[in-house]
Amino acid sequence: MIAGLVPGTWLTVANYVLAFGLCLIASRRDGRTDPLWAGIALVMLLLTLNKVFEIETYIAETGRALAKEDGLYHSRRMYQRIVVKALLVLLAFVLVVAWQRLRSVDRHVRISAIALLALCFFVVARAISYHNVDRLLNRGFAVIKLNGLIENGLVLGLAAGAVLALRAGRQRSGPDPD
Repeated sequence: MIAGLVPGTWLTVANYVLAFGLCLIASRRDGRTDPLWAGIALVMLLLTLNKVFEIETYIAETGRALAKEDGLYHSRRMYQRIVVKALLVLLAFVLVVAWQRLRSVDRHVRISAIALLALCFFVVARAISYHNVDRLLNRGFAVIKLNGLIENGLVLGLAAGAVLALRAGRQRSGPDPD
């Protein structure tokens, strides 16, 4: 299934495509492939496909159907709560480890990598469909929901890191000869 023609959804898809493209361009500087940016671009491509084809919704619905078949659906909130808390702990751990390991790379790579980790956590947490999280994410003002603000903010933060990387690469290589 392709995402419905909701303007906000397609704006988010456009932001994902933009971020993917910028990361892909950042991965090919100076005639070489930067493996960090190539990896970020690949994950962004997968997240873009997830958004367009609503893969996380399909997985959540399949999980819900399996839980009903196995008689676990009535106690799902307990499992959802455990998983969300475990994900928060895991995210905190991964962020600390990533920050330590990425200390030696440029600031813009760190910004994008941290935004990507947070985005992946956000997508997974949303897919779990824990009602307290859903209620929080669906709050907002007018047509702008917290869900869209967080997701688009993380995607555009990642894209900004790629733009900074491209600008830094251009500054290092000097002006283009005419």
